[in-house]
Amino acid sequence: MKSFLTLILLFLSTSHCRLAESDLTFRWFNSYDGKRYELYFMKSDVDNAPLWRESEPNPPLSLRAAIAKAGEVVKRIPDSTEWKLNSITLERVGSRDGMWVYLVRFKPYQKDTITLGPAAFIVPILLDGKTPELKVK
Repeated sequence: MKSFLTLILLFLSTSHCRLAESDLTFRWFNSYDGKRYELYFMKSDVDNAPLWRESEPNPPLSLRAAIAKAGEVVKRIPDSTEWKLNSITLERVGSRDGMWVYLVRFKPYQKDTITLGPAAFIVPILLDGKTPELKVK
């Protein structure tokens, strides 16, 4: 729940970003192997993403497609290990009716090791399959 509230606050706080970041709408932060990763979408990406209206039985992007897109993102993590899908949620964000985002959670996988606890790398995916930019901080 804490991460979802962070997501909403970041989503709604675009007017408080520095001028150089005025086009950023959605930012997500992860930590892995002592590094901090910022994943972000530009405002135009979010504005152009399709909505999932209540009258539609399924979201515009399938669950499998969202998982595949998120897998492409974790492969871009420098010097990373193998990642295993842990969970995926579809969460409403922002103030636009029908604005949803997939949050795909991966855990690092190491043979003969059990990973316990909340450590996960979370990748947001828009409903058009757009993947976020990834920056190491």
